[in-house]
Amino acid sequence: MTWQVNIKIGIKLNLWVKDKSSLSKKIINTMPFKIKNLKVRHIKVFNDEKVFFKKENTRDFFIREVLIFADKLPVIYARTVIPKKYLRGFWGRVKRLKNSPLSGIVFNKKCILRSDFVFKKLSDNDELRKRLNACKIYESGAITARKSAFNHKGEKVLLTEVFLSSIEGIKILE
Repeated sequence: MTWQVNIKIGIKLNLWVKDKSSLSKKIINTMPFKIKNLKVRHIKVFNDEKVFFKKENTRDFFIREVLIFADKLPVIYARTVIPKKYLRGFWGRVKRLKNSPLSGIVFNKKCILRSDFVFKKLSDNDELRKRLNACKIYESGAITARKSAFNHKGEKVLLTEVFLSSIEGIKILE
């Protein structure tokens, strides 16, 4: 399945998947929050990521993969892809985030613009789902993902978020 501008999902998941605000902040305001960096030696750049940046060489990218936990349950896999040349400027902060959320960078500056989302339900053969399995994140059934870009003065980074089934158990404080 390809990325789409609309997706049909359940009401509980919809509250997360279509929210343009900081999901990390939403979780932090509700329950204990933790980010775990996924350290893997060889991280493949996906074809759609290369197309987005109009680059072919996979060595041109820095990739940060994290697993976001809410009350000790993994709820979101997040993947940030940045052209390495942008790391010398503003986006270099991403390398120093460690176990802090990307939201600490992107939602604190009004000059950073977020694109609209595109969505996808991951099939068993999807390269993103295979990546989850390689990180020992196993989900049965349908998995929903979204993708958006953050733009700071013409320098874009790509964020892909995969919503794990446990996220539907989080009660959101309004």
